[in-house]
Amino acid sequence: MTLKYKKIISTLLVFVVAVLTGFTIAKIYLDGNAGAAGSDKTLAELVEDESTILALYNDSQNKDVSEFSAMELWQIAEYNLSVVDYFKKEMIGSAISANQKLNIKSLREKKNGTITYEKLSPSVKAMGLIDTPKIATQMVFNLTTKITTVATGDFVKEGPTAEDLEVDFAAPSLTYDAASYESLFKALPNQMVMPYIISSKTCTEDNFSAVQDKGDGTYYFEITLKGHELLRDAALYYTEEICYSCGYASPSITWDNVTIKVTVDSSFRFKTVSYLENYTLFSPDPAMVIGKSAVVDDFTENFVYGDEATNSSFGEVT
Repeated sequence: MTLKYKKIISTLLVFVVAVLTGFTIAKIYLDGNAGAAGSDKTLAELVEDESTILALYNDSQNKDVSEFSAMELWQIAEYNLSVVDYFKKEMIGSAISANQKLNIKSLREKKNGTITYEKLSPSVKAMGLIDTPKIATQMVFNLTTKITTVATGDFVKEGPTAEDLEVDFAAPSLTYDAASYESLFKALPNQMVMPYIISSKTCTEDNFSAVQDKGDGTYYFEITLKGHELLRDAALYYTEEICYSCGYASPSITWDNVTIKVTVDSSFRFKTVSYLENYTLFSPDPAMVIGKSAVVDDFTENFVYGDEATNSSFGEVT
């Protein structure tokens, strides 16, 4: 393989560097060695105290949404995801780089004692030269055994929009027990349904907007997180997920800022959550021509529950 062709391959890795986890790359840089230091905390040190969450949840059974702060609403809605028997959330987005669009879709479903997570992005021809890698991965976590199986698949429908993506998955090819999965991601799938740890230990009330009553039975607020020192904790396991799937050798991240737009319903459940994320991904590997990549992610998740989830138009998790 010629040096010129190796450089093309390295560049293409940047184009798909975050597709597996639903991220969008907007700018490419040629320099850089390593990101800022990651979090030295554990999940247990960063999540809200269980007694605080349970007290909020119990209060929500007898109070109106308008009686809680934005941080409290996030925590109650997240707790509801852990106790509900059945939910689906669908993420839709696209990766834009060098005027090349990659459709991105992910589906997460809790049903029959499992949490299933699919990540989809079909291959496209970048720069008119070469096909980018296909992303079609399914992870199934058994809530009883704590075993995660991983399968890959083939697209049966690739578009034209991200909503249209469909995949047939093969039999699982990888298996992780709880210890091995936690060593990779610092949390189990049932602990990482939402990408960020939002608690009094990672945020303050200053990070939240006021709660707006939209007048249709839903309530809206925003969360703004700025700076690596804050985000390295809030994105504890999310950072590991990005690094695991990015294609770089020994990757690291410096976080810049994240804006999260949240809508909850009158039952204290997430309806939609949108993310606009900015960070820089690094690799010290001298074989990589691209050692530093500024990343901008823009995607939206929609949630449905119970009977609504059964009858929803979201793509079926197989």
